[in-house]
Amino acid sequence: MRWWVPLFLSIILGWSGLASARAPVQLHDPPPLPIPEKVSQRDVAKFVVQTLSSRAWGITKEEAGHVVATMRRDQFMVRIRVTWDEQTIRIAYEDSDNLDYAIRDGQPYIHRSYPRWIDDLLFGFRTKMRVRSIENGGSGS
Repeated sequence: MRWWVPLFLSIILGWSGLASARAPVQLHDPPPLPIPEKVSQRDVAKFVVQTLSSRAWGITKEEAGHVVATMRRDQFMVRIRVTWDEQTIRIAYEDSDNLDYAIRDGQPYIHRSYPRWIDDLLFGFRTKMRVRSIENGGSGS
């Protein structure tokens, strides 16, 4: 086999891998996050704002039981709504610019990094609430 054949194949496969790695993913709002026992609504509101702010999300609107937050970078913008009641916290996609948002076959798609950003927020909310629950004598779950 000629020396250039494996090189050519690796270049072609590398390009196709890069193209698929950049492909948008299906957009799903995450399931509601349960609020542990012994965590007050006041604490939940504080933890939501702290977590968003510490992860480069700007608070666009803040009212009792919900926050609208926006992340802006050089090339894109994404806006979400975080709502909570006495049992759960919910995150819902609202809008974006330059994040490959599209409807395909009736399903919404978005940039592949968006789910990771949302998972990071959920992790932050969950961690702060567990710590507070344990501090207040709860089980943390």
